[in-house]
Amino acid sequence: MLVFIIILFASTFSRSQASTNVGGMLLQNTIWSRSGGANPYYLISNVYVPRNVTLTIQAGVQILFDRGDFEILVKGFLHVQGTASNPVQFYNGAATNTKWMVTLQSTNLSASFINNAIFTGPQKGLQITTALAGLPQNTGVLVVQNTVFLENTSIESNAYKNG
Repeated sequence: MLVFIIILFASTFSRSQASTNVGGMLLQNTIWSRSGGANPYYLISNVYVPRNVTLTIQAGVQILFDRGDFEILVKGFLHVQGTASNPVQFYNGAATNTKWMVTLQSTNLSASFINNAIFTGPQKGLQITTALAGLPQNTGVLVVQNTVFLENTSIESNAYKNG
């Protein structure tokens, strides 16, 4: 019995120590999953999702912004697939962070969605923003369902072109 408890403790401890550092440009469709010891995901630089690339974040994934002033900039597609029992959690950063956790820009918003997520501040949460004049602008409608913004976290849309 004692051996089982020690093995269970060691297994739980080692699993809780696993994590994945993320940053840079995604060159292909990418899935962030809580399986395989990848969770949580720490942003160590900006994550850039270019046009025609999809970032899928599966249920139960935790994304932490506490290692610098970084963001996930989506010009492709974002699929946040949380569930009621396993939401996707976007955590923190610092009150001094100037970037949003997630920014959607120059994309078809209708091809992205956010389901069952929790954004916890004080860093700003979700922004839908325009690109510079002359560049492609957002079109469509972003569906955000069963999502909570806590501790001074905000959502902002400063413009999009309905298409």
